[in-house]
Amino acid sequence: MQELTTVVSKIEDFSSKNTEKEIKEWISSKEIGYSKVMQPLRLSLVGKLAGPHLFDIIAMIGKEETIKRLENAIKNI
Repeated sequence: MQELTTVVSKIEDFSSKNTEKEIKEWISSKEIGYSKVMQPLRLSLVGKLAGPHLFDIIAMIGKEETIKRLENAIKNI
């Protein structure tokens, strides 16, 4: 999750479509299973494993809040 926080911090276009593309490209490049990243990411951001499209949530709460929630999850989980 720490490396994902770094990836997120480097994204400039924080639209839903672009953040999805960037994060999925990173997951593929690391050869990590999507569920091993996406479920903890969703849990870190919204506190549940279900809900609206994750990347819409990311775009809505913004870069700073996304990073803040990821860092909080790293610290507390």
